[in-house]
Amino acid sequence: MQWPHRLNPAILPQFDGESDPEEFLLKYEATIEASGGGTACKAKALVLALKGLTQRWYANIPPGTILSWKKLRFELCASFRAVRPDEVTSCDFHDLRQGSMTLQEYLQSVMKLRARAHNVAHQSIIDSVVNGINLGPCGEYISRRKPKTVTKLFEIMQEYCISDRAKRRRLEEKNEQKKSRSSERSHSKLWNTDEPKQKRTVNNVFEEEPRECRHHHQGKGERDRHEERSNRDDRHHREERHNKGRRDSGSRREKIPFCFFHGKDKGHWTNECPFAIERKEEFDQ
Repeated sequence: MQWPHRLNPAILPQFDGESDPEEFLLKYEATIEASGGGTACKAKALVLALKGLTQRWYANIPPGTILSWKKLRFELCASFRAVRPDEVTSCDFHDLRQGSMTLQEYLQSVMKLRARAHNVAHQSIIDSVVNGINLGPCGEYISRRKPKTVTKLFEIMQEYCISDRAKRRRLEEKNEQKKSRSSERSHSKLWNTDEPKQKRTVNNVFEEEPRECRHHHQGKGERDRHEERSNRDDRHHREERHNKGRRDSGSRREKIPFCFFHGKDKGHWTNECPFAIERKEEFDQ
């Protein structure tokens, strides 16, 4: 194998087994290909990029066990798989719920997880989103017509995000209009309370009224006072007669004289009535 003329071992990335082997291999392959090397060059020049523990691992590989760059690449990733604290799994998608987030915020969260989840199946992501989204137009649509790819899922959610933003904008405008109307009402109420209340005039006589109307008002007032006085006297007489007719404890009620011609409260009975006596004498004659 002939080495590429542009290959410089000093520019090769170094790998000691502590970092992520896949990231190292991406840089390593790009460097070899940029210098004009192929798969055979990648397998031969790998020893120049290893150091420490990884170099000892490469030296201990039994002869004849690795026959291609693809096999060597697989063995390197399997032997030095680094622990990724920020690695995303399907459990992270299942734990992500929309909750109080808007549809746009939920979509952005799913897309950020998707960018870090290289080994999560598309169907697992779709099922997690269908279960985690809130009930609404978008949730009902994707649950009824579940997309087959993650790209199609993101397109559907983006379309519903546009309509959701327009709906929220309309609701905000309505709320602003309601607040402005309520503030106007409260301002008008405060303005009315500051105005002095007009006193009501009762039975007032103005100078513009004619004299006849004044006499009419005065006569009406006198009649009202007279009727009130007469009603009060009648009520007083009725109470007196009621008290007279009430029985005292241990005594009988006093008899009230009654005249057939003159009625009660005249002070005489029918046989003592002068009119009755006079009529009786005329009848006897």
